[in-house]
Amino acid sequence: MSFSTTLIAGFFFTTLSLFAQQRAGRPVPTMEICSVKLYIGMPKEKVVTSAAESCNVTKVDLQKTDMWFVTEKTVERKAVAILDFELGRLSRVSQSRLPNGGRSEYDADSLARSLVLALNSQTDGRDTKAIIRSIVTQGKDSTSYILVIFLPDGHQVELNLMVNVQTGKTVGLDLNEALMK
Repeated sequence: MSFSTTLIAGFFFTTLSLFAQQRAGRPVPTMEICSVKLYIGMPKEKVVTSAAESCNVTKVDLQKTDMWFVTEKTVERKAVAILDFELGRLSRVSQSRLPNGGRSEYDADSLARSLVLALNSQTDGRDTKAIIRSIVTQGKDSTSYILVIFLPDGHQVELNLMVNVQTGKTVGLDLNEALMK
C-alpha cells in the first residue's frame, strides 16, 4: 500500500469514526489545551497553529515519531501538554494534572485530590465503567508503579510513581490525563 493510499485510508476511517459518533448522538471526546478544544483525528496544522496562539509549540526531534511539546509562554515555560500525530492527524494528547508537573514532594491529600479532579474532568462527574491496568516495571535504578485507567470514550488517566531501588524514596511522580485513538 502506497503512502498516499495509507494517508487517504487513515483520513477516511478517522472521519468515518467521528461521523459515526456524532450520528449516534455521542459527542466526540475532546480535551482543551491552550484554550483550544482538541479531538483525535484533528489536522496537525490546525492543532499546532491554534495552540501556538497562546502557548509555545515545539517539535521534539525523535526519529519515527511526530511528537510536539507544548509549554506556557512564560519565563518558567511550564509544561502544558504533549501532542502526538500519525499521518498528519492528532493521535494522542496528554497533559500533566499535578501541580508543578510532579517536580516536588506531594502528600497523599494532594495526590488523591489531583487524581479525582483528573477523573472528574473526563467523566463530568457521571458514573462510568472503566478498565484499570496496573504495571510494575523494575529498572536498574528505580521501580515504576503505573496505574492506567482507560475510559470508554478514548480518555485515560495515568499515574506513575518511580521509586529509587537503593533508598526506597520517591524519585518521580506523574499524573497525566490523555485522549487517544
